[in-house]
Amino acid sequence: MTASDAEIPVGIFSLVNSTITHAHATSLCVHLIVLPRVRTWLRKLLESLFPHTLFRTYSLEVGGARAKIVRHLRRRDREPVVISPFKYVLPYLSVVLPASVRRVVWLSPDALVLGDIAALSLVELNGAPAGAFEDCSRQ
Repeated sequence: MTASDAEIPVGIFSLVNSTITHAHATSLCVHLIVLPRVRTWLRKLLESLFPHTLFRTYSLEVGGARAKIVRHLRRRDREPVVISPFKYVLPYLSVVLPASVRRVVWLSPDALVLGDIAALSLVELNGAPAGAFEDCSRQ
């Protein structure tokens, strides 16, 4: 799962390629939060490049998530927001994603995956809403 506000999300292509290349699972579902105007195009392109992977694309417009994020980022009512709302999507995943998505592994769109991430989805959170790992490049 990742998000990007880029018209042509090059980082997402690299992230998806590295994730799929190192995945041992035969079925993988990749959830992407992107601009509304690139949702269909991006999903179809990724499906053509990676035919054995399921892709779901979402927009920040769902449930008013974008408006809520912008409202929190704005200091004054008339001040423009210069920071991308996509950088603050994590607390709003329950609004953007359907209820059927119970757990996700969040990856930054500028990350490269160098191993199978399946184990991350099995980590026990002990009731916590989220978990995190240290920088794996040091291990």
